[in-house]
Amino acid sequence: GGDTTRAPGPMVISATVIGSVPSGTAVRRAGAKPGDALLVTGTIGDATLGLDIVLGQETGRKVSAATGEAIWHWEQAYYRPQPRIALRRLLRAHASAALDVSDGLIADAGHLAKASDVALEIDVDAVPLSTSTQMWLAAQDERKVGLSRLLTGGDDYEILCTVSQASVDTFISGAARLGIPVTQIGHVGHGSASADRRVRPRDSSGLVWDFEVAGYQHF
Repeated sequence: GGDTTRAPGPMVISATVIGSVPSGTAVRRAGAKPGDALLVTGTIGDATLGLDIVLGQETGRKVSAATGEAIWHWEQAYYRPQPRIALRRLLRAHASAALDVSDGLIADAGHLAKASDVALEIDVDAVPLSTSTQMWLAAQDERKVGLSRLLTGGDDYEILCTVSQASVDTFISGAARLGIPVTQIGHVGHGSASADRRVRPRDSSGLVWDFEVAGYQHF
């Protein structure tokens, strides 16, 4: 998946990498349980700003006044995402469900929630942002509009996963020893979830956010 797209050029090269895991240990999107913590690696939104710069879109023009260091950081996040391969053993040992954030944090949270048939409660103010992206967000006319863009932009390739509350500290400390920051951004809710409320993002005031578009739409 992920390579169903279009391009104006005459040549498209597609590479497929196939890996393996010990029998019975694959961590799937399905498996999240009510009460589990919702965790994400790294930071969210950097690649979104990098893509906006590359495409010359409106949000890209708004960051054009940022420092060269910040622009380099965003472009590198887009062009050279860092796969969290070192986290694989911890994920197999502790994660009840997981996937990578490619379509956007909100959209991919929805994929995990649907596969697991659960609802995800997300604290939007807890979502980790890099220093450069925090500065960009602070400069926006409307914080909610800016943060919504970061949460739905995609191309982060960070890991979103659910872990039992009993394993959260072990998982986070183990990831830290590997040099991978992990942040708890919510939890798996109790009770059934309707299709339009599988993901419930809230800010620090308790207000539930609605997104017109949750992330990248492939079709």
